[in-house]
Amino acid sequence: MSAYYLKWIAVILMIIDHIGFFLLPQYKILRIIGRLSFPIFAFLIANGYSYTRDVKKYFLRLFVFACIIQIPSLFMTLPVNVFFTLSFGLLSIMVFESKQDDFIKLIEILGLVYLAHIIGSDYGAYGVIMILVIFMTKERYLLMSVGILVLSVLFYYKPYAWFNIQYLAALSPFIIMFYNKKPGRKMKYFFYLFYPIHMVILQVISQYF
Repeated sequence: MSAYYLKWIAVILMIIDHIGFFLLPQYKILRIIGRLSFPIFAFLIANGYSYTRDVKKYFLRLFVFACIIQIPSLFMTLPVNVFFTLSFGLLSIMVFESKQDDFIKLIEILGLVYLAHIIGSDYGAYGVIMILVIFMTKERYLLMSVGILVLSVLFYYKPYAWFNIQYLAALSPFIIMFYNKKPGRKMKYFFYLFYPIHMVILQVISQYF
């Protein structure tokens, strides 16, 4: 399965999740299915780092796009979009792979994690760390699954509830494992544009219909 089809799987899972969030919150199964989406996007970011020709340009594209598509939130009630989380996650990989002192790396990565948290970006600190965990585990899919599960428990465990649906994100590596290291068709700007468009449409439907 190429990266192109993996993106489509992530997008479809994301749509299901957001329909459950905006339109049909009574159907929890939609949110449960949606838990598989973000780790796939996180993998695509980590994988993109390994294959992109210019990682700085890749980061800049993600970050600038995050800023642009946040503009509608000035007029609508929308969260700080996930592209901030994705760009911070990519930057954390860049820091991790840099030749700086390990202590400096740790401080910079923690700074990115904290920044994602304080601005309230979608998936926030959890998302940034997940991208780094997925990059570090790479093709060791069982270890990747364990890492995502541990991370999910650390962020979402509540003493009064032994289970949280976010734990199911740990199943995503069993989809990712079918990736064949081929890019497939090129439609990167479609996927960039689809995110804000579908969010606005769902928000409008939820408020006015």
